[in-house]
Amino acid sequence: MNVVFVTDRADAHVLRFHSLFSTLTHSYSHITVTYDTAGEPVMSLDGSRYQGWEAIRFAVEAMSSLVISGPLDTVSTGLAGGNYRHIGISWATDVMVTAAASGDSWESMSSTVRTLDLVVTDNYPTENACISMGVPPERILRIPWGPASDLGGPTGARQDFDLPEARSLILYPRSLEPHYQPDVFVEALAIVARAHPEALAVLVETGSLVDDVRAQVARLGLE
Repeated sequence: MNVVFVTDRADAHVLRFHSLFSTLTHSYSHITVTYDTAGEPVMSLDGSRYQGWEAIRFAVEAMSSLVISGPLDTVSTGLAGGNYRHIGISWATDVMVTAAASGDSWESMSSTVRTLDLVVTDNYPTENACISMGVPPERILRIPWGPASDLGGPTGARQDFDLPEARSLILYPRSLEPHYQPDVFVEALAIVARAHPEALAVLVETGSLVDDVRAQVARLGLE
């Protein structure tokens, strides 16, 4: 069975899912969708470039019998209706934020999740929301995966990270993704830094907005 994991995210969840899916079959591919300046989805595969969800869907359809996608409000919606078995993974905010934004958003999400062969989530509220959208409970898999404690990385005291002991420390533990609005955090940090120049912030350098946040930090003189 050919398995393709398609997402537009680059966070710890993606790393964890990729590590799992790659052990399931030798015929596995991980594809990342990006967006051009006009907001159109773009996928590069074997030297070819596919633009727009219809083109991406046809390309994925030709290479896979099982597609695993997420988040639900972007990639799963774009790939809905293809000639393959389709599992959608919720990032929680896709249902609890995007779908809850308006009646039209709710109907759009409902249409997507009802086409999926399986919806995967890690929490009860998203599971209940999907049921209210018309997904049969037997087509929902809830796995409370929690924090990724086995991804590795350094641990230790402040001095192990060259962080001064005497300064106030502000930790931003989220990945740098649009739905978490890291730009708002950095703007707020600039205000705090003016009143408390000894404050020190630590951001997790993962996500699709790493370069943008780096540029914002430099522009605000927070380096």
